[in-house]
Amino acid sequence: MIASTTSIADGIIILAIFCAVASAMEMRMTDAMQRHVRSLSFPEDSRMGLFFALAIPLDDPASTMSVAMFLEAEYELPTNVTEIEQTSGDGEDRVKRNINRQRQRIIDRTTIYAMLESKFESMGYPGRQCLLRSICETKRRAVHFHNGLLGDLLRIVFAPSSSMPEEGLRQEYIDAENVKETEECLGMYSSCELNIYDFVTFREA
Repeated sequence: MIASTTSIADGIIILAIFCAVASAMEMRMTDAMQRHVRSLSFPEDSRMGLFFALAIPLDDPASTMSVAMFLEAEYELPTNVTEIEQTSGDGEDRVKRNINRQRQRIIDRTTIYAMLESKFESMGYPGRQCLLRSICETKRRAVHFHNGLLGDLLRIVFAPSSSMPEEGLRQEYIDAENVKETEECLGMYSSCELNIYDFVTFREA
């Protein structure tokens, strides 16, 4: 597997530190400030966006190629005083609302898998079957050992057991991770000829 560059790792560390500091500052301000907060309103359809891109170069002497992952968050901005006043309140109520908003914004595994299935289909492959095979193939490889950031990302995405049990997640995803070692992933999901690990070089554990 291709190791991530130092600059990418540094960028992720800086981003994590920034998020941690921002979260701590928000909690302190929530507890300490009881006075009315002055706010600004914005023109109609105003939005604020945060964009993060992670690009991993591929070792191809013939051309310059990279695999990129994009994360984007977009927020609507208040356009009148009423919207601002509805979001203000006592510290405890504000904390509860912030927690509820954070829970609603979390991208769950069901959503991620729907996006991956759609991506497989756009490439001309059966989406559900290729996703299930990818989950199965990931279980057969200890990609998170000795393979840096990319190995961790592959395990997090394609291993349902890497996160807490999720309500509403299809059982077939979990079953794909638990296919017996005596069974071949291609045999279980024969309609998908694509094995994502045919295109990635990585170190075995």
